[in-house]
Amino acid sequence: MLSLNLSILILILISFFSMTYLYLNLSEFNRKQKICIKAVTKLQQKHRDSLKKLQKLNPLAKSLRIEKRLAENSLKTAPHPAAKTAALAWLKSVRLRQSSLKGLQKGILKAIDLSTLQQKSKAFIKHQSRLKALNVSYILTKKPKTSITPSYFLKDSFTKLKTIEMNIPLKIIPEKKSNFFKPNKNIKRSHYKCSATITTKNQKLTSIKIIADKHSLKQLVF
Repeated sequence: MLSLNLSILILILISFFSMTYLYLNLSEFNRKQKICIKAVTKLQQKHRDSLKKLQKLNPLAKSLRIEKRLAENSLKTAPHPAAKTAALAWLKSVRLRQSSLKGLQKGILKAIDLSTLQQKSKAFIKHQSRLKALNVSYILTKKPKTSITPSYFLKDSFTKLKTIEMNIPLKIIPEKKSNFFKPNKNIKRSHYKCSATITTKNQKLTSIKIIADKHSLKQLVF
């Protein structure tokens, strides 16, 4: 009878420790998963809004390029000094507006890269995690390249290039080697990885696609 009770007690303890193992590791996984997905999603939302603002400037950039050519042609073909003066004033006006637009375009581009750098620093300082993302210059193409106010377009491989990936450390207690009275000695390090990108259709930015790391969960639980 004593032997039977002892066996039952051992089984209860084993079940308790197994459930504790699962609970601790799944809690760690769920917490880091939320942190990871929130970080990449929030950053992509910010980038999408900025890129939409940049795209909205394309019609103005194109009209200013056209107007500049007209002003330059007017200056070349001016029949008399008065017409030449008027054409020169027109050209200066166009260049001034182009310079203003250039500042807006560059400001948006710099803001995108700056937000990426800030998120990289935040991810490392708060969670010792790594965030991977390309600079905005690698995901866009500008036409014409020589213009101070080009139109910006998404590259054909934009969705792939725009992927932001984050690797965040997980503290896992190994099941077979667990010592629940001294867990710190048995914690091993692994990583949870998630990524997000922006989908497109006909040069329009649509939804944000999240890719979670299922392998991490399998490694963590089983």
